[in-house]
Amino acid sequence: MNFLVNPTTPQELIAQFPDIENDLAYVAEWMADAPTELTFAIEPLEKYTKEIQDRLGTYDDSPRHASRTNTIVELLRAGAPQRPVFIDTEYGMLIEGNHRIVAFYLLGLTSLPVVYVTAIARATKAA
Repeated sequence: MNFLVNPTTPQELIAQFPDIENDLAYVAEWMADAPTELTFAIEPLEKYTKEIQDRLGTYDDSPRHASRTNTIVELLRAGAPQRPVFIDTEYGMLIEGNHRIVAFYLLGLTSLPVVYVTAIARATKAA
């Protein structure tokens, strides 16, 4: 997968993935602070095997999640861009892209785009 820019700010990420603004808004809401530092990486999918299996384990009880993931699989097969998932650097938690990460797995991809998110203000408040 080729990226024109290695985005390090929300503005650069939006420039590369114009429809990702909703993801950033959700991340800011979840963190109770705006993401202030982004680190972009291409990671091996196997690094997230446990998270993927945990999410797949809920699909029998929640067909809505399976349906959403299948929609993403079909979009990716049709050539839609592989939008990144978001990981909170403080907790190591997947905070956005739960369906996307499973779709990457179901497609047999071996790597995925990840944005590691840090909220500097939150880290400063804790110190």
